[in-house]
Parts: sequence; C-alpha cells; structure tokens
Amino acid sequence: MTVREERNAFVLALANENLFAPTRTKTMHALETIGQLMTLDQIARFPKKLALFAPERENDCGLIACPPCEHALLYLSADLEHQEQSRITDQLATEFARLILIGVPRNNEHGYTPEQTLEAAELVEGWTSTESAVGAA
Repeated sequence: MTVREERNAFVLALANENLFAPTRTKTMHALETIGQLMTLDQIARFPKKLALFAPERENDCGLIACPPCEHALLYLSADLEHQEQSRITDQLATEFARLILIGVPRNNEHGYTPEQTLEAAELVEGWTSTESAVGAA
C-alpha cells in the first residue's frame, strides 16, 4: 500500500458512515486535509479504537453504545459546520495532536507536559499551515 493509500484508509476508517453524517462537508474537508499531512508514524501512534462522532445538526440526540474502555468517540459538534474552514481544521488538528501525544485520557486530568505542548503546537502548525495557504489563494 502506498503512503497516500494508507492515509486515505486512515481517513475513511475515522469517518465511519454510521457515525459521520454526509452533510458534514467542512468537517470532512478538515479530516482529509489533516489525514493527508500526517506521517505514517503519526497515524501508527493514533489510538486504534477511536471513531469520530459527527452527527447531523438536525438531530437533537443520539445514543452510541460501546463496551466500557473498548472504544472511544471523539465528538465533533454539528455547530462546527457553521464556522470558518480554517477554524474547523485547527480544532480537529488540535484534538488529533492530543490523541497522538497522550492517547485517550481516562479522565479530564490528563494534560500536556511542557515538551508535549511544544510538540503539539508543531503538529498543529504542520497540519494547518497548508490549509491557511490554500484558503488564502
């Protein structure tokens, strides 16, 4: 499998059709942008049992049942679709950096070390600088 094919497979695995509404075009664009800029090492370090939950805006609620600690969901608010593309990409990049560097937290007390803060900023910058340049063109 080529690097591009591996990146595409990573994106498609995260954008599960049962959890990722097809109307979330801006959110999908952000995912594709970041996924194509991630290295294979970063993809390998990304939590394996994580899915993106990106419901349609019209849905008021939903239930996702997973065995405890077996899967994790990253909730992507439907309100993201009403924000600027660069902000959506930046928010998704920030979450991906956290997942790569510290994994899925067991509680809300997991924070970055000072070194991880710098590394996270570098990852986000690397994934979003191309998006900013494309948006300005």
